[in-house]
Amino acid sequence: MNKRDRLERTIAGEPTDRVPVALWRHFPGDDQRAADHANAIMQWQHTFDWDFVNIVPASSFHVVDHGLQDSWQGDVHGHRAVIRRPIERSLDWTGLRALDPTRGALARQTECTKIVADELSDTVPVIVTIWSPLAQAVALAGDVTLLNHLRTHADRLHTGLNVLTDSTLRFLEAIRRLPISGICYVVNHACYSALSEAEYRTFGLPYDRKIIESFPTKWWFNLLNFGEPLPMFHLVDELITPVVAWRDREGEPDLSQG
Repeated sequence: MNKRDRLERTIAGEPTDRVPVALWRHFPGDDQRAADHANAIMQWQHTFDWDFVNIVPASSFHVVDHGLQDSWQGDVHGHRAVIRRPIERSLDWTGLRALDPTRGALARQTECTKIVADELSDTVPVIVTIWSPLAQAVALAGDVTLLNHLRTHADRLHTGLNVLTDSTLRFLEAIRRLPISGICYVVNHACYSALSEAEYRTFGLPYDRKIIESFPTKWWFNLLNFGEPLPMFHLVDELITPVVAWRDREGEPDLSQG
């Protein structure tokens, strides 16, 4: 049984030769150069022969070209420390402009994805991690500032979220032609540890739906990743993907409930 068959049968609830297995990670430092990042990912796959490959960019790749300044300072998980955030006042959201996916960090990630997919996709499904507009907004403003603007200047925040959504859709259009199998879509804020459900339904769900609904039908292996504890798990009926990931060791639901 090949890797795609194993995954498709697992998703369909059919018998397989074994449970499919994959681990993914950041490659800090390497993820700042397309070829180095691609080589690190391919070495990871050649070493362990996972059932699928998840390309995980630096989590700030969506927003560094909006003016975010960050650096890797040795975090073992690969997270980058923020040096400067470009959003301080609520009016700053109205100054964002949609990014060109053929330039800067988005272009670098497209190039990395192409190298990996061209090399591996004939034998192993390849997916790419992206972050929701709200997660990008947190990177630009920080948690405290974002919540302040969400609760006091909603219209301005919505303006910024629309721009971040547009940039994300442009990036997805740029990688649509590549031989990937889908997207790992991280929705940190569809979790009670981040927002109330009413807040997420207002500031997260409409944008997340728009992005997920843009996935082409050829992307058969899309994964919804609740990135924080206490996910709003019932929302999987509104954020439809074939696979769901969450931190089952950090609270409800546990694996059997999920």
